[in-house]
Amino acid sequence: MRRSRSQRAQAVVEMAIVLPVTLYLIMGFIGLMVMVQTQQEVQTALQLAAQSSFQADTRQYDAPGTTCCVQHGYGLGTGNLLTNCRYAAESFYGTMSFYNRYLTYQQVPLCTSSTLPGFGAAPGVPITKAGPPPLADFTCDLGANTDSVGAPVNVCTAHVTIHFSETPIGFTIFWNPTLTARAEAIPPPFRQAS
Repeated sequence: MRRSRSQRAQAVVEMAIVLPVTLYLIMGFIGLMVMVQTQQEVQTALQLAAQSSFQADTRQYDAPGTTCCVQHGYGLGTGNLLTNCRYAAESFYGTMSFYNRYLTYQQVPLCTSSTLPGFGAAPGVPITKAGPPPLADFTCDLGANTDSVGAPVNVCTAHVTIHFSETPIGFTIFWNPTLTARAEAIPPPFRQAS
């Protein structure tokens, strides 16, 4: 059975219409998967940061000149800052690795507190012994509030923008979505006061 010239032309026209639409839908789906994976990665990093911030005594400060996260490509100065904040930063930057070259974070003070002794009662007061607090890609509010038994709750937050324009799927996703993640942690049972 031979195809006529008009049938072949019709097939070419159909392919010219269907192929770009199909590719656009596939790239859009891949972009959605990248957004979900990035959200999960940021959420996991914040959860680990919130949990690890309980591992040091709340009265312990890093020595002046201390720098953390160098092995992860960051040189975050944590001198005169609570050691809890450095532990949180090491956990966060050690976890975030996959899409970092396509991500931009909102810069915020690394650690704040509203209830730790000596930092006042105003929410979000930056924690530092001397000098301005370092800016980081996320913030942890140590002792932001308390749970039902009175244990302090650490809350870590990050705002991240994905730059799809710098990826191969930038022609289908032409905006840069901003994701927000938040994680809370209470101290492990062996660290809670009775």
